[in-house]
Amino acid sequence: MLRTHRPRVSRLPKDRCPGTTQPRKMPARAPCRALSVVLILLSAPPPAARACPHPCACYVPSEVHCTFRSLASVPAGISKHVERINLGFNSIQALSETSFAGLSKLELLMLHGNNIPSVPDGALRDLGSLQVFKFSYNKLRVITAQTLQGLRSLLRLHVDHNEIEFIHPHAFQGLTALRLLHLEGNVLHQLHSGTFSTFSFLDYFRLSNIRHLYLADNRLRSLPAGMLQNMPLLENLYLHGNPWSCDCDMRWFLEWHGKSKGRCTLHPQVSKGEDSLVDRHKLSEHTRLIRKANAAASFGDL
Repeated sequence: MLRTHRPRVSRLPKDRCPGTTQPRKMPARAPCRALSVVLILLSAPPPAARACPHPCACYVPSEVHCTFRSLASVPAGISKHVERINLGFNSIQALSETSFAGLSKLELLMLHGNNIPSVPDGALRDLGSLQVFKFSYNKLRVITAQTLQGLRSLLRLHVDHNEIEFIHPHAFQGLTALRLLHLEGNVLHQLHSGTFSTFSFLDYFRLSNIRHLYLADNRLRSLPAGMLQNMPLLENLYLHGNPWSCDCDMRWFLEWHGKSKGRCTLHPQVSKGEDSLVDRHKLSEHTRLIRKANAAASFGDL
């Protein structure tokens, strides 16, 4: 029997045409691996939410709540993305220069109700966004020229009820946004005429942007002449609870008060516009009200 020879014809693989290429098939496990990576990335918390220092609570990524935790120091591991920190009512006894390093987004810092005697120079230098600093009820004794430097956005400063006995004349320089300052309940004996200046030119022209100033319940016997003239925006001034001296060094204060459009309170219940607290033409009445407000102090008949 004769066999016919048939030429071999090359067969193309199915689903492939001449001149075209077909992508390689992905291994069966590859899609699962890729999906796992995507799920891991989606489920990972943002950087601000990963770090919540123990034993604090971080209800939202931008806040750290550590009140009543019996902390002896500022906890480590605070995220640099945090905007609000509350460390009030603990037993913190000291701050370090790096306690708040790198917290450039911080807007509110509360350290009230601790036992902190000092703030190291430069400890707050990174807090350029800080707007509210509450340091009430601590044991702070001195505010140096460097204590508050770097707080260019600070609006409200609470350092009341400490043991402050000295404030450097340049302590508030550069704090041009400062509007409210609580200093009541300290042991201040005297102030410099430029103490509350937030801006100065060649250390000669001084100006303060403070609107609300609390100096009540200190040990002030007089105020330096010219101190309030550098505060054109002042709206409220609280001076009650100080043992004011009866001498002519305070005559300028009566003149200033008569021209001021703001409110000056030497007694919690008495202010300008109420019972004529300061009457330039009736100093005896003024003295009577001051004595009523503070039995140990009066301005007398100047």
